[in-house]
Amino acid sequence: MSYLERLKKKYSGTLGGVPTKPSKPSLHTLMIQACEGVSITPSQLKTELEAGGDIPSVESGELSETGLRLVAETLSLMRGHTFTPPETDDERRYCRQCQHLSLGGICRSDVTARGYEPLDHLPRRCAGYLPEPEEQDQRTGTQRWPSLQRNYIRNRQREIAQGKNILGITD
Repeated sequence: MSYLERLKKKYSGTLGGVPTKPSKPSLHTLMIQACEGVSITPSQLKTELEAGGDIPSVESGELSETGLRLVAETLSLMRGHTFTPPETDDERRYCRQCQHLSLGGICRSDVTARGYEPLDHLPRRCAGYLPEPEEQDQRTGTQRWPSLQRNYIRNRQREIAQGKNILGITD
């Protein structure tokens, strides 16, 4: 073996004689890879991991890429998000198309009662609708259906005047 070949062998994986570590993929790249072929989006996975305080485990490597993939598959199955919306002129949306729906099926919108689990067999109009980042039309529920916001405000004012708090919202 020549001197040059021995040097190459000795210093392979180094930069200027200093050992290099393989670069870790970014959090965004990990999320994309974990969601390939499953029915949840990287943004939905990230939201759930943030809600559970698990992002540091992903960033530190404590939760491996394989583990993250299993989490994505499990959350996908829990959410039951395996449908393609029908091609129609209907502007209504399924709850599962909204960022406020957790993977456990709980609506996190501030216009619904705390712990609300919507039945998602029919599309609807909702003032709290927040489209997924991948959706082409990024208007919120109040932008799509302004009358819903007016109705929400009117009902909320009526609740306050009557001393009720049906939605469980504290002002």
